[in-house]
Amino acid sequence: MLYTPLTKRAMRLCFDAHAGQFDKCGIAYVNHPLHLAEQMTTEDEACVALLHDVMEDCGKTPDDLRAIGLSERAIEALELLTHRDDVPYLDYVRGVQGNPIARKVKVADLRHNSELARLDVVTSKDLARLRKYMEARVLLGDMAYELATPVGPVSVTVNGEPYPFEVVDEAREACSFFEETDADAAREGMAPVAGSTDRTFWLEIDTLPLAVGDRIAVVYVFGSEVVDRGSGDHVSYQVHVKDDYTVGLGFYDDESSGIANSWCSYRFDPAGQAYTVVDDPVRHRYYRFAHKFGMRVAWRHGASEADALIVGWAAGF
Repeated sequence: MLYTPLTKRAMRLCFDAHAGQFDKCGIAYVNHPLHLAEQMTTEDEACVALLHDVMEDCGKTPDDLRAIGLSERAIEALELLTHRDDVPYLDYVRGVQGNPIARKVKVADLRHNSELARLDVVTSKDLARLRKYMEARVLLGDMAYELATPVGPVSVTVNGEPYPFEVVDEAREACSFFEETDADAAREGMAPVAGSTDRTFWLEIDTLPLAVGDRIAVVYVFGSEVVDRGSGDHVSYQVHVKDDYTVGLGFYDDESSGIANSWCSYRFDPAGQAYTVVDDPVRHRYYRFAHKFGMRVAWRHGASEADALIVGWAAGF
């Protein structure tokens, strides 16, 4: 939490406004804005996070906010975050897009409200609301329907329909390939190789809104040559070369994916590069990787054997 005289005044107003309010599990509602505020980095962001519901749910006004010294910039963001009854939900979300403070707080709000582990009982309405929140996160750029690569897009479908996923832009340094020593490389009959990918992304897919039997497919049509493929601990990967680019795809593949798993909701089919929901995801909501899985997409400009090694290592990491 960023503690300043202003954020402490905002915190007091937050506690006062939400006094006596509880979430669906009987936990004091004020924990929600506090959780959001912990993720903010500026004074305005922290104040907006703390107070993002006070006008919509508690009857506070812009003048109440000015009275504690809130900036006009923060008040503008709070007005955008206040959902009016006569505005369709996704139109309301579109209105938040252009304001950096409101967008950052709304993304944090949607992420926290998408945590079904917060609920003791999950209903069909909760699952429908989760799908709505995922669409809102796409509008705000926090999820996507496809990832562009130099040789074509990668997307995800569920039963043939587009399905959103999270995209994490990974640092190049985290996906660098190095032979241990020149001697090790020579022993294997190879030249020493050192380098990193141009770009590497982690795509994370959540099964929570899905049902047993749903099929999740990774879709890409590179029209390219597959120059390498393999598998390691929990990963199956393949490397493509096209138009002087080397692109790697690494699929999360639990080592016991050929058997019905009791600890997670999905199973990987290496032949089809697809996943099937094999158990109720809601039952697995308390553990992230029991209902979420991911894949890595990496690429590098170049089409040499060294490029394939670097990209394959990154995708299969």
